[in-house]
Amino acid sequence: MTDPHPFAGSSWIWQGDCRFDLVNVHLQARHEFELARVPRACELRITADARYRLWINGEHVCRGPARGYPEHWPFDRVDIAPFLRRGRNLLAVQAHSLGIGTFQYAHRGASGLIVAGRAGDVDLGTPGAWRVRRAPEQRRHLRLVSLQLGFQEEVDLRAVDGWMDAGYDASGWASPSTAPLGVMPWHAFEERGIPLLREAIAAPLARTHVAHGVALATADENPGQEWFDQPAAWSPAAVACAHEDGWALVELPASGAGGWSAVSLDCADEVVGSLELDIEGGGSGERLDVLVCEAVHPERGPLFDDPRQGCRIAFANRIHLAGGVDRCRQIDHWGFRHIVLVARGTTRPLRIRVRVRTCLYPLEVVGRLASADPRLDAIHAACVRTQQACMLDAYVDCPWREQAQWWGDARVQAFNTFHLAADARLLARGIRSIAGQEVPNGLTYGHAPTIAHSCILPDFTLTWVSTLHDHWWQTGDTGLIREQAPRLRRALAYFAGMVAKRGPAKGLLPYDARYWLFLDWCPIFKGGYPTLYNLLHLQALRHAAKLFALIGARVDAADCQRRAVACESAVGRLYRNGAWLGGLDWEGGSVTQDSPHGEALACLLDLRPKQRAASVSGLRTLCAESLDVVRPMRPSPFFMHYVLSALDAAGEGAAVVDCIRRWWGDMLDRGLVTVEEVWRSVPGNQSLCHAWSAHPLAHLARILLGVRQTAPAWKQVTIAPTFCLDAADGVVPTPHGPITVAWRRSATGVRGTVSVPRGVRATLALPGARARRLTAGKTAWTA
Repeated sequence: MTDPHPFAGSSWIWQGDCRFDLVNVHLQARHEFELARVPRACELRITADARYRLWINGEHVCRGPARGYPEHWPFDRVDIAPFLRRGRNLLAVQAHSLGIGTFQYAHRGASGLIVAGRAGDVDLGTPGAWRVRRAPEQRRHLRLVSLQLGFQEEVDLRAVDGWMDAGYDASGWASPSTAPLGVMPWHAFEERGIPLLREAIAAPLARTHVAHGVALATADENPGQEWFDQPAAWSPAAVACAHEDGWALVELPASGAGGWSAVSLDCADEVVGSLELDIEGGGSGERLDVLVCEAVHPERGPLFDDPRQGCRIAFANRIHLAGGVDRCRQIDHWGFRHIVLVARGTTRPLRIRVRVRTCLYPLEVVGRLASADPRLDAIHAACVRTQQACMLDAYVDCPWREQAQWWGDARVQAFNTFHLAADARLLARGIRSIAGQEVPNGLTYGHAPTIAHSCILPDFTLTWVSTLHDHWWQTGDTGLIREQAPRLRRALAYFAGMVAKRGPAKGLLPYDARYWLFLDWCPIFKGGYPTLYNLLHLQALRHAAKLFALIGARVDAADCQRRAVACESAVGRLYRNGAWLGGLDWEGGSVTQDSPHGEALACLLDLRPKQRAASVSGLRTLCAESLDVVRPMRPSPFFMHYVLSALDAAGEGAAVVDCIRRWWGDMLDRGLVTVEEVWRSVPGNQSLCHAWSAHPLAHLARILLGVRQTAPAWKQVTIAPTFCLDAADGVVPTPHGPITVAWRRSATGVRGTVSVPRGVRATLALPGARARRLTAGKTAWTA
């Protein structure tokens, strides 16, 4: 017996033609019904293209769906029983049609909402008793908040009419237009595969600055641009916010008919969510602009970039007040630390209640670390905060500028995650998502879903291959390998066709001018036949050979192994005069470059073992430097993951810890509470919360606690702490349960304990002692 279709009996609905006039449309949909009794459980299936927010009886329930592809569009299952009551009930949905593609969404020329479910005898499905309209308070033709994301919101609260209240008269609303199940572009549905985002309430903690001035002679329709052009003189005015029932209470002085007044609020941490405001004291037609940013300057106030340049960043909404008590709830979600409220043309003070409805992946954090070094502990905490802020419905590069599922970032983030929780769901979903957007020659896009055709990165396709291996190593599951095997073959076929067949570069991959070869944010050689690119190719071929062998695809495994051997031989020619070249130019000439990138990856690939000591020495020298030293080829925080991994593998854990203390400590010294995109990022232009930089949380745990996985699914581990501090204790999660390690140095030596769960074969390896097998449970030891 097959399972019934999750939307059997329901249809897609919209207001008017679901394939026409769709840019930035907010659809409001409502369904009122009576219940004689409340069921114990009531599953609602719901989704919308592109997204929705659901309220029941005025209470916010959830938002969704997860990003995906319309051809197999994701949907959500929600138990709505806790929100129902006897008597009259109201389901209210605001669905948002972007009508354009972004760095998270590939538009297919249609929009729709679909709901299915029953509450007792009441059918909740669409179209049924549902009624729809386009939101009258939402202005449509607006600027993007950045080149990568969706639209600003401009809301005229004078048009709000209580549509989410039970008993509201919706007789003037339209019956929805419908489209049947299976209609393109929604050929099929898929389960979400990850939990709904965890939503909570956060509020700013303090006011930092105030400002006032005269309105510009020429206003800009983009409130972000208008504010950037404003001759603002901020005054520091630090004071804690008063709070009431989870809201921060803020008063904004009257600006005067031709002026403006502003206040900057600090949430004290990077938050990800939607702004909510209750506003009293405003007059009909007066205006409140709401902007967000990641940093403020002590004297100059909030730091914004010019919206005319770079990524055109303008995180700003505009609210036209109705007067009395105004309520505004942002539909989209942003990442930020600071909120700027700007009253324009107000004749009386505004009393504002402000909070953020946050939304993050519900990671159940198990991993922890505490040490004898408060600075390292603070770095670890900042990295944990950053990693969690960059986990939404996908691993995202940052919650601020892009929220894009960049796959080079995602590989590092999965490594981070596995030292916080044994949760591989976001990685598995991402592997499928990246596989789902394919160049005809087999390459993946650098992030997906997306309309960014300039963001096809062959090196990230190689990373995709390696993440299939990472998922198996973490879980021991070969099901995803079997599922993705055809896609794996197509991806590898591109590289097989590109390898040079003759000449001095025989066996090497060339730069392909059709695509963006990223490698790292520094001037590493990327033309001709780059060394680092070819080392990544070797790594992917080795991983692919293993993957195919695991599923019994012997011919594919043998082919990948043969190609890996040939690649290793070709790459070996790029080591000359005691160092790795940057690569070969188009004529086959040597490109000499003092790059630690090739040294690090070659160490991790165990190439040229006789020369490894020199490579390790060079990496150790790099990490011992100050960030003040000018080094054009310094790896970004992203690639430092591989540098630190290479040093750790070479037994240089103390050097890794020292580098983290100084380089990541530099971020703390500059007032950051999360870790940044590049060294000494420019606020407003570069991200201050970027999880590709959060890997110290994993490196510190591996080195100080000494827990290293040595077999798939954590069935075997080695525990070998590095005693470069006076004490450390913490927890490393595994699929079998947590491993706990604690140790402390005294005048007589080091004493410690380790607890291992059943299902994990653990070996304790202490300096100067024979390795010993541990049994499940707690063991005390001395060194």
